[in-house]
Amino acid sequence: MDRPSPDGFLPPDEAAAAAARLAGFTAAFDAAPSCAPLDLLLEHWRDLCAAHGAPPPRRAFDPTAAPRSVLPHLVLSEAIDGGADFRHRLVGATVVEWFGFNGTGQTLSQMHDAQGLERVMPVYRLAHRADRPLLVTGLLDYWRDKDHVRIEALMLPFAETPAGPATHLLQGLAFGYG
Repeated sequence: MDRPSPDGFLPPDEAAAAAARLAGFTAAFDAAPSCAPLDLLLEHWRDLCAAHGAPPPRRAFDPTAAPRSVLPHLVLSEAIDGGADFRHRLVGATVVEWFGFNGTGQTLSQMHDAQGLERVMPVYRLAHRADRPLLVTGLLDYWRDKDHVRIEALMLPFAETPAGPATHLLQGLAFGYG
């Protein structure tokens, strides 16, 4: 596993190499989402970065100030023990509908079996250790009869202090078939 730099962030070349190794997913830093709500979310995050630094502090994100069309697509996750696990603090209605339950308050390790954790935890950890957007696409073949569902996830880091190490991930999720 890659080691973070002293400030907690992965250097760009290490981050790109780590993204290329994510099993079953395609991942790229600073890539443009294909879904309008995710594009709006990325624009909103960049506005927060311009005002507060990158990554912006967690307190800078106010769901009521985000574009309305992105709210159902959001998941806000808090890093536990420096990224050993992640707890979902907010889960939007579209995400609940596609996954079939509301994971608010649950950790990844509570929600996934060992195979699912093996797939999603490296994605979360990579996004957590980056200071820029990570766009991830792939099939939900690790989740309860959803192997035909395609996901596009925009993962955006937030920190407790301006430009500090990420403590939260804000995700915009879009779903489709194929």
